[in-house]
Amino acid sequence: MTIVSSSTIIAAPPSVVRATFLDWPNLTTWDKRYMKTLTPLLPDGSPDPSKTSGLSVAPGDRVHGTFWGGEANLEILENTESQMSWKGAWHGLVAVRRLN
Repeated sequence: MTIVSSSTIIAAPPSVVRATFLDWPNLTTWDKRYMKTLTPLLPDGSPDPSKTSGLSVAPGDRVHGTFWGGEANLEILENTESQMSWKGAWHGLVAVRRLN
């Protein structure tokens, strides 16, 4: 199996990166090309109004994302001060992503 990985270095403290990236209602103020929406879901698949940002999601929560070129259903694996990770499928590809 081939594994592809990438990383990005951001010139800001981790707390600033985390607060910005997990402010999902305002995603399009800084990313106008790729991300469109990230919506936490209830178990029945409807939007969860109690979770208004990525700061409020927990392991096992599901999130629906719309991106340039498609949609993805993601499962939160970890959401701590030091790391956020999720997995999901997009265009038939399964990926695990980490923000740390």
